[in-house]
Amino acid sequence: MGSYCGRLSNFSAHDLNSIVIKTYSQLPTTITHKFIIKIVVSLISEIAILIALNVVVVVYVYMHVSVEKASTRFLTELKKHNYTTPSSYLELLNLYHQILKQMIEVIATRQSKLSNRLITLERTNKEVEAMKTQLIAILPRLEVSQKDTIAIMAELTVQQKEVDGKEEIVCEEVAIVTLQANEAEALAEDAQNNLNKAIPKYNAAIKTVQSLEKIDIFEDKSYFRPHELVMFVMAYVCLLFGQPQTWEQAKKQMNAQFLVVENVSNVAKSQYSYSHVAKEVEPKRAKVKESMEKLELMLQALAKKKFELHGVEDKNAYIKAKYDASVSKKAKIEDEIEASRVKLIRVEKLLS
Repeated sequence: MGSYCGRLSNFSAHDLNSIVIKTYSQLPTTITHKFIIKIVVSLISEIAILIALNVVVVVYVYMHVSVEKASTRFLTELKKHNYTTPSSYLELLNLYHQILKQMIEVIATRQSKLSNRLITLERTNKEVEAMKTQLIAILPRLEVSQKDTIAIMAELTVQQKEVDGKEEIVCEEVAIVTLQANEAEALAEDAQNNLNKAIPKYNAAIKTVQSLEKIDIFEDKSYFRPHELVMFVMAYVCLLFGQPQTWEQAKKQMNAQFLVVENVSNVAKSQYSYSHVAKEVEPKRAKVKESMEKLELMLQALAKKKFELHGVEDKNAYIKAKYDASVSKKAKIEDEIEASRVKLIRVEKLLS
């Protein structure tokens, strides 16, 4: 090495930059093998690939030796040099190490994704089993809910028929009671109208009686043969008190301070009119009373029917609410089953 350096000192720096020094000698294969083992161990000591270390070293040596042989042939055929120096080993090893690290990272990423997917798949399988179990458990509930709904629907149909029948009866009775009430009201109004016509005359007669004076009575008593109208009136008075219809008896009635002449005539006319009206009104009053009694009984019966109808309607409303709740429960269970089926279909597609 000393003589080599002395020889180089004979050249200037400019000459050294312009010349090619051909002093390269190839490394023996055994040295290359040992060298590459040391380098590989130092570069990839943290990698599990060391298990295949001998194979890797053989590949490195083969590659390097192949390049050397190809360089020799290249020089022979083309008269050009291609040098394979020890730095070529390092470059090759570094390049391999970089590629190896990239591939290890890619594999680690893929392994992580695959692991996550496997975990997700396992969890999905567990969820599928859980959904299947849940679906199997829901089906009996759906069957029970369907049976309950059918039973409640049948009960509701029967109850609705009963309500309709009660309503029809009540409506008919309401119509009858209304007609009876209208008739009774019409009779009462007719009787009252007749009475209203007679009562003023009756009141006028009472007023006439109250206006009589004692001199009027003595004046009539003094007659030996009274006027025909006076006799008629006094006969009415005697008849009214259940006495014989004679003038002598009429005079006795006058002593009892009863009416005479025009005033007594007015009383008689008023009494006659009132009695005539009363004969017409009394049957109507009796009929009105009878109608009102019947109407009262019918109103009581109608109130009882309405109470029964109200009870049936309450029961019907309760059954309807129960039916609605059962239908809602059934719909909810069907939604749960449908949701579980959809999930199972999606999961099966994913798993397949």
